[in-house]
Amino acid sequence: MNIGNDAWACAGAWKPCQDCNYEGHLVGLGVINGQEALCPTCNVTGLYYVMPDEVRVPCSLTLRPLTGAEIVCPSCHGLGYTPAESLETWLEAIEVVYGPISIVGSEDGWEVVVTKGHAQGDNGLRPTLLAALKQALAAQGATLGEVSAMINLDPDKEE
Repeated sequence: MNIGNDAWACAGAWKPCQDCNYEGHLVGLGVINGQEALCPTCNVTGLYYVMPDEVRVPCSLTLRPLTGAEIVCPSCHGLGYTPAESLETWLEAIEVVYGPISIVGSEDGWEVVVTKGHAQGDNGLRPTLLAALKQALAAQGATLGEVSAMINLDPDKEE
């Protein structure tokens, strides 16, 4: 299955952590047991993924370079995950983050409305849903996943 650019963009969408002001530790709590209080929201990174972990499937491919040259995984592109392929997984994740989704199917294709996101398409529900989600994430200030900007994942598109 061709995962597509929108799936990568949505799975990797992130925002700066508001709990720690993008610093990775909780400001104002001081030192606990000799260490600064680490932020549990962003896991000390200063940012967090907008979508739940279920939309990011851990990559199972292990690469061992024989020459010492760096190898970028062709499956996860070095991120350590691939976007979930299951439509049900995406639907559940979107409802957790955005609430109810409006989906209407017709002979012309699909129309999907997610809070602050809307898309129409005739190439299946999953691509239309992800296009609407991508629009919603961008509208709410998320930085979309990097892979979609680095590579062309759609073999039918020209670069």
